[in-house]
Amino acid sequence: MTMLQKESHIELGDYFTFTFRPAMQELDGAPEGGFRFPVEAIMDGRPFVKFHMDIGIGDILVEPAEKIIGEDWLEFAGISPAIIYAISKEQQFAEKLHAYTLPRTDRFNTRVKDLVDMMLLIREGFVSEAVVRDNLNKVFHRRNTHSLPTTLPLPPHGWDVKFDLLAKECGMNESLDQAIEIVDHFYKKSIALL
Repeated sequence: MTMLQKESHIELGDYFTFTFRPAMQELDGAPEGGFRFPVEAIMDGRPFVKFHMDIGIGDILVEPAEKIIGEDWLEFAGISPAIIYAISKEQQFAEKLHAYTLPRTDRFNTRVKDLVDMMLLIREGFVSEAVVRDNLNKVFHRRNTHSLPTTLPLPPHGWDVKFDLLAKECGMNESLDQAIEIVDHFYKKSIALL
């Protein structure tokens, strides 16, 4: 927490500061655990937005990282767009598929958003199925919780309403069944290269 506070106060000339609060939740998805922190962005001394940041420990970074250039909304004030390095779409897909397929014995699978996110990632496009396969292998190997499944497991009963709501928010028209079919087809195409 101290490191987050220290790093969040580095002056970048964009008039933003960030305040991290104590972790609100422990995360068990990353190999060595992690935490969800509430964060408040303050611009020019005034609250701008509140959000949560998940920080996992022990995950791999499959190179290359993706370079994302932000919007130029603050160009009028002489502030350049932010440049952010993020994990690739292929690694995001692999991590979401891992979380979606993680066997759960003590609780109900609530990873509805991961299915929506995988659909959006497929729609956006990937470098190649071979790159997706490589990321799947590396993520599943590092996390070492279960093997790559041969097929996408069906979601638990009761996901329909939440899936429909999230899908509509993201501009998707597919039903839950259609989404499962699309993600499963893409996944099988990717692992067929093994």
